[in-house]
Amino acid sequence: MNTGRLLSVNADLTVTIGNEVVNVCGAGESVTVELSSVSAGYKILRGIGGLKTLRGRLAALSQSLSTVGLSVVIRTPSRRLVTLGKVSGSGLMKLFGLPNVRLHLS
Repeated sequence: MNTGRLLSVNADLTVTIGNEVVNVCGAGESVTVELSSVSAGYKILRGIGGLKTLRGRLAALSQSLSTVGLSVVIRTPSRRLVTLGKVSGSGLMKLFGLPNVRLHLS
């Protein structure tokens, strides 16, 4: 059966970026990246560079994930923050040139 997915991920690992611990769990077409807090995510993103660089990298990553049929959910222990990849993007993110990104505001 063809699911439209070119890649499947099965993983359960912990990554340390600077002083921040990030848990990554993959199950088939979905990968969850759990940060300890929103501020931890901000610290990690700040290390990537300016907004233009970040937008370009998010656009490339989300398009690649969509192409292979994967989605990545970035969350904290208490809430989802953003979903990248094989998702219907939010109108707000499309305005910023990120059609495969959904920002979770609630």
